[in-house]
Amino acid sequence: MSALEKLSNIIDHLTSKWWFYAAMYVLGFWALPPYASKGYSFREIPNVVWTALGNALTYRLAGMVWPSLLLHVALILIVAALAVWGEKASLVFDLYALAEYLIIIGQGFAFTEEYGFVVLTGNVLLVSMVAALWAWECVVRRNRVGGRIPDKRRLWVLPLALLAFWSPVRPIPDPYLLLKWLLAGYYGVAYCLTTPVILSILILYYPRVNKAVMRFTAFPGLVFAMYTIVSALSGASAWSAVLHVPLIVTCAYAIILSAREK
Repeated sequence: MSALEKLSNIIDHLTSKWWFYAAMYVLGFWALPPYASKGYSFREIPNVVWTALGNALTYRLAGMVWPSLLLHVALILIVAALAVWGEKASLVFDLYALAEYLIIIGQGFAFTEEYGFVVLTGNVLLVSMVAALWAWECVVRRNRVGGRIPDKRRLWVLPLALLAFWSPVRPIPDPYLLLKWLLAGYYGVAYCLTTPVILSILILYYPRVNKAVMRFTAFPGLVFAMYTIVSALSGASAWSAVLHVPLIVTCAYAIILSAREK
């Protein structure tokens, strides 16, 4: 058995065990507190997290417009390639997903006025693991996405993917901003807005996908979505809760779907 086969067996085994996700939850969301150059007290941790997320370095890509536009256009071209060339374009999709999650690691870093330079250590760890699994997928190439959709009953994920891709920051009737968010918004630079789109493609072509990658990509997203929706509904922003509906639905469904077959 080669080293790659041994690694693949370990990944398949771990990502199929509930205790692995319990350990990752404790490690990613409780055991590794954020780092802040100006320091903070224990009770300030939630504020440190939300402040850092509001000032994430990756958001500057959306602010610059053209990097975000490239990520949006690249996805459109890849979806077109999957439709035209079918499974032959699977590796291109894998490489795109890998590039996205490598970028999104930067969402765990922020420069803030209140806390200085902040590193969301747990988030960085989990997203780095997701990126590592996509790198593994680029080598083992289990995804066979593209072409005919095996089960058209799963097309219900498309409106959720479109909402995440569009991700209008505010529900306002401003044609310029609505168009800007559609073409160069925060999709591609935020885990919560990118993951529903990536997972929707995997869901549509299940079971011709890497189930371990599908399952673990969904895991942090499900936790992020639950935390964000609870926070939003408790007074932060009801619209933020709406924007995270695609994340919680696609992540939960991806986990359930991929868990049906060991």
